[in-house]
Amino acid sequence: MNSEMKVIDEQPKKKKTIIIKKKKVAKPVIKAEAEDFKELFGDKFIYCGIHLKTEGFKADGKPRKKATFPVGYDKVEKPTIKNFKSNGKDIIPNGIILLQEKSNYSSIDVDIPEECEVLEQMFQDCKQIHKTKNGFHFIFKHNDLPRSNCGIVDINTNLFFVPEYRNEYNEVIGNYEIMKV
Repeated sequence: MNSEMKVIDEQPKKKKTIIIKKKKVAKPVIKAEAEDFKELFGDKFIYCGIHLKTEGFKADGKPRKKATFPVGYDKVEKPTIKNFKSNGKDIIPNGIILLQEKSNYSSIDVDIPEECEVLEQMFQDCKQIHKTKNGFHFIFKHNDLPRSNCGIVDINTNLFFVPEYRNEYNEVIGNYEIMKV
């Protein structure tokens, strides 16, 4: 009896990788309403409306933020948010910049929370905390901290607050929320 053994190749078939190219879409404009910010910040802060979008990526793969400011934003004397022109284009604000010196506050902007050794202490001591896309903003009364930027923690910088912003593919890539007031 002559029987032949049939050898079955049990290696899985390779699947084709399908690459779907994302198309840029017209972004819906989420207008930041002045009343929304007034409700959040009251008269405690001086702020100005800005437009924040993304433009490409940083070396670490995170989206690069690009803010558009109205002319003279840093000279405002009272909270304001209104449409403005930049390079001949009409700009609708989707967030604000909190002006640190005008509002008389000190801020600590933590962009890499896992490397900040005093994070837990700041959560306990700070009364106003904003969660950002990458970390946290800690806001303290009075402007008495020195200005410093080191990447992990930035001290006494003007802060953005953007409820939600999207990339050129209409994907939400960042939002800020108030954790503690």
